[in-house]
Amino acid sequence: MTTKSLLCLVYVSIFSIGIYAKADAAPVLLNGSLNGTVGENMAASDWSIANATPDIVDATGPFNNTGVNWTLSPDGGTFARGNGHHSDPASFSEAFEQTVSGFTNGASYTLEFSQTNLGFYNARFGDWFNRNGYWGLFVDDILVGQSTTIGGPTNFDDSIVWLSDSITFTATSVTQTIRLQAFTADLSGIAYIGIDGLQLVNTTVPVPAAVWLFGSGLIGLIGIARRKKS
Repeated sequence: MTTKSLLCLVYVSIFSIGIYAKADAAPVLLNGSLNGTVGENMAASDWSIANATPDIVDATGPFNNTGVNWTLSPDGGTFARGNGHHSDPASFSEAFEQTVSGFTNGASYTLEFSQTNLGFYNARFGDWFNRNGYWGLFVDDILVGQSTTIGGPTNFDDSIVWLSDSITFTATSVTQTIRLQAFTADLSGIAYIGIDGLQLVNTTVPVPAAVWLFGSGLIGLIGIARRKKS
């Protein structure tokens, strides 16, 4: 058998079998649904406050002074609410975090979630604050990406809208601290935004088993064929 014939045989065998190396499963975020006790200065169960005073809220609040219940995310239940400050985001932009194990160093992961812009209605003065905002994703205190900037309802009594979004990053350690921090995209004021339904997905492309075969067994087979030919 010639070397060319042997290569053709190996190619046909590999792709007819269709074997692929399976990508590692993504680490599981505990309580990605952000279920918890409704209240100010609260983090959801299994999460901790990382900065300032984020809140756990439901359809009625706290701080929903509009008289119209907030629409819940597709995940339902409670969700996290953060204030993104323009003047001093390092100190006042609210954040929560969780330490997660099971990453593969160098693998790509995507954090999927739903987000909304709640706006803020000052019932005392009748003011409606509607700033654009987004969530920043920090991994081990390094900002690795941000969500799409989202604006709030036009009027204080309009329904809020939830949008699906995601941020992709590369793991640099087996254990990483995931932090979500609220930000405003405007030059002044505060953005009041919500987030819910967090889930990690391994987005590393599976490596075909053919790569392993070419790197180990195939080289040996070609060598044998060449020796026989000579």
